[in-house]
Amino acid sequence: TMKSPLSFFIIVLPLVEALVPFIDGGKVMPKLYDGWFNEQIAKQASTAVSKAVASGKKKIEVNFPPVPNLEEVRFGTPLNQKFGKDVLARDLKFQGGYTPGSELSRQLVAYANVYWAKKIASGKACVLTTEPVDFKTIKGMGPLSRSGKVNSEKARKEARNGE
Repeated sequence: TMKSPLSFFIIVLPLVEALVPFIDGGKVMPKLYDGWFNEQIAKQASTAVSKAVASGKKKIEVNFPPVPNLEEVRFGTPLNQKFGKDVLARDLKFQGGYTPGSELSRQLVAYANVYWAKKIASGKACVLTTEPVDFKTIKGMGPLSRSGKVNSEKARKEARNGE
């Protein structure tokens, strides 16, 4: 009698796996942390934003953890460090790169938010932040046409609609 429930479970498992929706059209489920490193998150978020804009939406909020292991970013897990070195420093062409104690390592979430704005933007866009970001250290802004601090004098003088 013990063999029957186990056999039933083994038979049902492949059927359940076949019912899992594949958002990105892939054949297998993505590994948990690969999305931060293989641009899967960027592609999905960019597609969602593009569709929202095409449907006439003007106020769009995209919300997901900007770094792997967000809850442990203060301690600098190996995945945080890998993301900082292999993704942020390289893509943003961060002056000085990622090293322990560097501005990028200390403000990983703030610079990650700039990175995601760059990746999700589907044309010229503006990124404003209240976080301690030194935009002069970022040499690879991509489609981000403007950047700055929210409510700064410069942001008030140069405010534009449509960004």
